[in-house]
Amino acid sequence: MPRLKQVLPGFTLSFAVALAATGLAVWLPQLGGATLAILLGIVLGNTLCRHPRLGAGTKLAESRLLEYSVVLLGLTVTFQTIAHMGWRGLVYVLLMMTTVICGAYLIGRRLGFGETMSLMFAGGNAVCGSSAIGAIAPAIGADDREKGETITLVNLLGTVMMLTLPFLGQAVFGRHILATSAMLGGTLQSVGQVVAGASLLSPQVVSYAMLFKITRIIMLVVVVTLFTQKVRRSQAAATAAAVGATPAATTTVATATEAADDGATTVAATAEAAAAIQAAAMTETAVVTPATPVADASVATVGDGPVADASVATVGDEPVAAASVATVGDEPAAAGAANAHVAGATAATRPAPAKAKRRLPVPWYVLGFLILCVLNSAVTLPPVWASGAHFVSTWFETTALAAIGLRLNFGNFMRQGRRFLAYGLSVGALQTVAALALLKLLAV
Repeated sequence: MPRLKQVLPGFTLSFAVALAATGLAVWLPQLGGATLAILLGIVLGNTLCRHPRLGAGTKLAESRLLEYSVVLLGLTVTFQTIAHMGWRGLVYVLLMMTTVICGAYLIGRRLGFGETMSLMFAGGNAVCGSSAIGAIAPAIGADDREKGETITLVNLLGTVMMLTLPFLGQAVFGRHILATSAMLGGTLQSVGQVVAGASLLSPQVVSYAMLFKITRIIMLVVVVTLFTQKVRRSQAAATAAAVGATPAATTTVATATEAADDGATTVAATAEAAAAIQAAAMTETAVVTPATPVADASVATVGDGPVADASVATVGDEPVAAASVATVGDEPAAAGAANAHVAGATAATRPAPAKAKRRLPVPWYVLGFLILCVLNSAVTLPPVWASGAHFVSTWFETTALAAIGLRLNFGNFMRQGRRFLAYGLSVGALQTVAALALLKLLAV
């Protein structure tokens, strides 16, 4: 119940913004509910709705709803879709996605953006906008700020392209419906933008454009898997480099220290050991104190407690056999042959390392998307399943985008304005030029 009270205000606000955006989309169909949701969320989140109590609910709406939206998309697509485009259409989609992913990633790194943000922007533009970013972000460990900024930038770029590409395609390809549809379906970011942009031309363009778009969505599983493996390799390489540098430095310092102190330590240890033996012979008791080596004592104490036999000492809470006991720093340790016993006792008392949890190669929601897509392809499901999944998925995505807008710090976003502008325009230009070139080359 306390958890519900904590998330309810922000979650309710996110849904209310999504509801308002969907209503406004009736009068502004060119923008669509998704784009209006994030824009309205940005305005409210940076003016009237900045209360900290809203944070928990907007975070829940942002993360979970996008994941559920990705899963439900699986009921709206089938692998049979690819057959309707022909091999040229499939090659066009694959080449476009490869070009956009590589180009957007390299441009982002060149402009100084991090690996995770560059990958999210590349995946969002290459696959399916916000849904793709929502799937990629947790898989590569991106933080909420990066995810919010990337989704905002992708949606703004998609809005600009949605209003310009239909007329560019018509001017270049004329009455060639398939080529115009391929240009829209192969470049525009979200499903809503594809539908809105294609609807500016004709219903037939909408149908064909969605074929190309759905093919890109099917490739989401592959993209997330590749991005996840890339980030893991980068992290493993960084860890290996850091670990490899540490032993070398430690060995150098230890060698220099031992060489400097070896002579003095040997003399001091010999004198102290002789004195300890003489005291033990007179009193039959030797006291082991920190930094005081002891040899061949009949009774010794480690810490505060006496030990009945010099051949028995304690390491931690466990007794170990020892011919003599010495100390290193503040910790008692066995000398000579007793090192083996001490090591054995320490190993026996040390807890076994926990087994690393095995992770799925892809996030659960991407796996769920793939399972539903395979099911939808193998079995003829009732049409209401697809329409219902599309309806719920759209509401989940719109609510999540509203939450992202509410959480976005517009001041921080604008401080990066020039870089974001350069990034968006560069990738948009890359997508447009690549689409025109590939469509001409493949004669789609």
